Amino acid sequence: MMALKEGKRKPQPEWVRNIQEGDVLISRTGFRRIVRRAVHFRNGDLYMVWMTIQHCSWTGRCYTLKTYHDLIFEGFTPAGYALTLTKDLDKRIADEFHKLDKGLTCCDVEGIA
Repeated sequence: MMALKEGKRKPQPEWVRNIQEGDVLISRTGFRRIVRRAVHFRNGDLYMVWMTIQHCSWTGRCYTLKTYHDLIFEGFTPAGYALTLTKDLDKRIADEFHKLDKGLTCCDVEGIA
């Protein structure tokens, strides 16, 4: 398989490049998901977003990671608004991104966008 030459890849849509913490995305099925954390490459392209997990997994973690390709494949679109993540649970979820041990589990965030 040949790799694309630098500058020949399809650019990310502007809405993807602009994703930030608190943005609400809508899945193909209409489920609203809150971006809990977003990381971009130096060129501005989206690398990955963190969202609360929808269903418990073998990891037991309260979050899942989605790349640009995951978002496009799963049919996510911007809802056009963002939320401020200032509640106690929002802060506890954000703390989980930096922990090796699990404090919150998937059961703690079940049903939370």
